[in-house]
Amino acid sequence: MNEIKSSALNLRFLPLIIGTFISFIFCVSPGYALIATSADGVDTLPDKIFDDLVIRDQDAVGLKLNEIGGDLIISAENINVTVNQVGGNVNAVGADIFIGGRIRESARMLGYSIETDANISRNLTIAAIPRRDVFGLGSNVVVQRDCRVGKDVDIDAAVVHVRGTIGGDLRINGETVIIGGIVEGDATIVANGQLRLEPSCRIEGILTYSSPREAEIEEGAQVLSGIIDYEKISYRGLFDIPLSWRIVFGFAALLVGIVFVFLLRRQILSLVEILNSRIGQSFGIGLIGAAAMVVYTAIFLITFMFALFYKPVFALVPLLAVIFIIFMLMFYLANILVAIFLGRLIMVRLTGNKECSPGRSLILGLIILTPLYGIPKVGIYLYVLSAMLGFGALMIGIYRQMRSSVQA
Repeated sequence: MNEIKSSALNLRFLPLIIGTFISFIFCVSPGYALIATSADGVDTLPDKIFDDLVIRDQDAVGLKLNEIGGDLIISAENINVTVNQVGGNVNAVGADIFIGGRIRESARMLGYSIETDANISRNLTIAAIPRRDVFGLGSNVVVQRDCRVGKDVDIDAAVVHVRGTIGGDLRINGETVIIGGIVEGDATIVANGQLRLEPSCRIEGILTYSSPREAEIEEGAQVLSGIIDYEKISYRGLFDIPLSWRIVFGFAALLVGIVFVFLLRRQILSLVEILNSRIGQSFGIGLIGAAAMVVYTAIFLITFMFALFYKPVFALVPLLAVIFIIFMLMFYLANILVAIFLGRLIMVRLTGNKECSPGRSLILGLIILTPLYGIPKVGIYLYVLSAMLGFGALMIGIYRQMRSSVQA
């Protein structure tokens, strides 16, 4: 009988680790590598390449190569490449990726939809990011049945289906995770939606997983160690942090708010008055600001990825990063401003004193808002709405200050 236990499990840094690792690999290309682009004729590559091969093209589809002595590095929108033998590593960045063949070292892939049936001697690392388009498609990873990995596998994606054979440990962070292959080591999984073990699944080590509900283990699926270590996820989403950390962040917001009230008391009271008299206008401007923030974040990430391949663009990254940080600080201060506004509103209603202290208003507002932000599935929306409201008031206040300075 399987043993069900509870343990602390945290793979929340897995996406950052995988993404940073793969991005670092693509920052440089070996000076001795053969670099193939569409202008050079990717389809006319020699049958045998003794050193590294770097492919940069719009599409690298249907490529069947015989032998590469070193590493294979591919950057293309659509990738479908099979190599009889790669003597080194395979590193691929694109949108839709399929890698097949024999890889004597490790394979690393970053894209939207990724599949592989390769025979990999060492490790396999995959990070699949969601598509940002009108269809809202998530990221998808399929490790096909013919795939063989000699050592460990790390995957971060929305939907993960593992059918192949893994000689080492398996680590997955995703929404829906389906295991239908053989894992000769341990399996450590975070499934924010569902975990399913198919009849063909065989895990020879320990299965450790974290999910909102217990795994669906179909008849025939095996965990040979007999140990299943399960932790139930009781909170989800962007703000899925324990209560203790919420209290810490609440005190941090209190300290930051007190500093700003002490240094900018008159300006804070002016912004609170804007919220009191122009709450609809503040929300409208905040909504526009939130949309602009989403667009700007996309531009920043695209510029950063493009800068990895075209160095002159990298000069823009520090400037864009500074603007991004300023945006984030404004949204953080916006929530503190709303806490002061809410606390002041309640104190005025209860006491009738319109000259109540902004410091006391901040404390009361944070006491009310901090637990509300922690409500599962609802708290994130309350936080965003609060940020938009405060951001709009900040923008109105900045505009008034600039206009008065010009008139003076």
